[in-house]
Amino acid sequence: MLLSKANSITEHIRNRHFLVFDFLVCSISPLIALFFRMEGHPSGYQIGIGLLEITVLLTVIKISVFYYLGLYNRFWVSASIDELARLVASGIISLILGIILFLFFRVFVGNPISAFPLSLPVFDNLITMSLVALSRYSIRFVEVLKYRKTRNQSSTKILIVGAGNAGRIVLNELLRNPSFGKIVGFIDDDPKKVNLKIKNVQILGSTLDMGGIISNYNIDKLIIAMPSASGKKIKEIMDDCKNLPVEILTVPSLYSIFSNNIKFNSLRKVNVEDLLRRKSVKTNIVKLLGLIENEVVLITGAGGSIGSELVRQIINYNPLKIILLGRGENSIFNITQELLESDPKLRHKVVPVIADIRNKNRLEYIFDKYSPQIVFHAAAHKHVPLMESNLEEAITNNIMGTRNLITIAGDRRIKNFILISTDKAVNPTSIMGVSKRIAEMEVLNEAKKHNLSFSVVRFGNVLGSRGSVVRTFEKQIAKGGPVKVTHPDITRFFMTIPEAVQLVLQSAIMNHGGGIYVLDMGEPVKIMDLAKDMINLSGLRYKEDIDIEITGLRPGEKLYEELFLKDEDYVRTENEKIFQVRYENINVPPRFEELLDNLTSFALANNKKINNEFAIIKQLVPEFTHEVPVLPKKFKHQPEVYILNKSRKII
Repeated sequence: MLLSKANSITEHIRNRHFLVFDFLVCSISPLIALFFRMEGHPSGYQIGIGLLEITVLLTVIKISVFYYLGLYNRFWVSASIDELARLVASGIISLILGIILFLFFRVFVGNPISAFPLSLPVFDNLITMSLVALSRYSIRFVEVLKYRKTRNQSSTKILIVGAGNAGRIVLNELLRNPSFGKIVGFIDDDPKKVNLKIKNVQILGSTLDMGGIISNYNIDKLIIAMPSASGKKIKEIMDDCKNLPVEILTVPSLYSIFSNNIKFNSLRKVNVEDLLRRKSVKTNIVKLLGLIENEVVLITGAGGSIGSELVRQIINYNPLKIILLGRGENSIFNITQELLESDPKLRHKVVPVIADIRNKNRLEYIFDKYSPQIVFHAAAHKHVPLMESNLEEAITNNIMGTRNLITIAGDRRIKNFILISTDKAVNPTSIMGVSKRIAEMEVLNEAKKHNLSFSVVRFGNVLGSRGSVVRTFEKQIAKGGPVKVTHPDITRFFMTIPEAVQLVLQSAIMNHGGGIYVLDMGEPVKIMDLAKDMINLSGLRYKEDIDIEITGLRPGEKLYEELFLKDEDYVRTENEKIFQVRYENINVPPRFEELLDNLTSFALANNKKINNEFAIIKQLVPEFTHEVPVLPKKFKHQPEVYILNKSRKII
């Protein structure tokens, strides 16, 4: 009964109540201090006007210090060491100022205050700070009592993996919400932490002991509180718990936390992105601010997976305006609304523009109206099988559209142009891949011609994009299978969208005079393994609940992807996750502009003799073939080979 009343009172206490309380304490503490100092016999001192002056002066000092150090804008229910440090600092500063005040009156003024003992401000400060601290931490104390009373309400037993900062944040959240479950303990791989306690919760062992701890303590939920852990580590934990009846939750990765304003204590189930986590990117915030702040930035394909993430991250670096250019009105509307809902003040910065990059006149109008100085070109047709049967669309959008943009940008000599490219542009075997390779050549040719900072950033697949195999697998699993994989040995490079965009921005900083930047994609992922992991993450079992069907490689599809051409010379940049291809090795064929004119003319006319387009493409990109390249020895199976005849049917 008493606890419930106390809890009711603490729930309604606000910082303004603390301000009133502090005034009352400061008003009586000098009198109490004097009685303490004189052992209850303050005779001989002018308690009237002298003590009143002391009280007023010390109160002004203490309340001013409290306000300056933020004691009236803290959430005291969750008071921690930071709040305690502020209280201690407030006490020390107010004590020093009080002593200085007494000395000043003794030396220079000589009024009734000078008759009071110099120890008075010391006693006063001790009394004031004790009562102030007691008032704040009594709320924290009631909160702890509340937890202890209700902590057994849920029988769910929880084990936290990771006793670092994220683990402590999760612990605090669970202590505030005991209905979620009872925290049994931590596990952590730092041997120095084992057997220590955090808020009376013991660190029981390392991840090597995890299976035994889960069984011995009958753990119901395992929370992975390691936002910087690698995908390999997450997968090891998942594998160790595969045969145990435990629900596994995790905090988001650092990428998700930094790019999407997600909190450390936002718990969710482990997903495939967690299994592919990598070491976080070192972001040079100062240089990015120097590149983007107060500049007009244009992003093509701003409603797409990469484009929209570029928008989300670039807006954090205070551009003057950000032009969201896209052909699909729904996707542009969605990303615009997302930004305005997060911060209505962005209304004057965010400019949604519906336009087709194939319309050069429309692009010229947009460039003249908004005068962008930085362009991120993410608009492209990217679907490999679809482009195989839509050659003209790939040419007009990926090649002609890019040419329109760089020509306009070159004429206006904009500061920075970055083309988002793909690993499929390397030794291309698909229409999509070769169209992006030609787009790379267009950008570098323009950079060389005008000595401008036009560059290319090349990387592999991104998780969560609209065309990602992950989304396809999710839909197939939701329907009960089978999960369709084109080849048992097919591999792909994968990267999360936030990570890829962070590295694209870091590449933009290095962009001086053109070049190709290639993102370090890590180790290639076997799609068969990815499919099995996704089945397991969904709570099903491979073969027993859902099967995998091998369908065969599709037209234009490689068994494995590459990041560099055979003769490309590359070096690692100042950022360990970014390579730069040396500009000297970029080969632009003779009559490049003329060949592009002919190619786009054929495509715009929907020329029925498609061998004309293929002949020109072959001149532009001699390494282009519709045969899948021979595999390195490390692969067990040779790939199927698809060859297109003149009618573009598979033979």
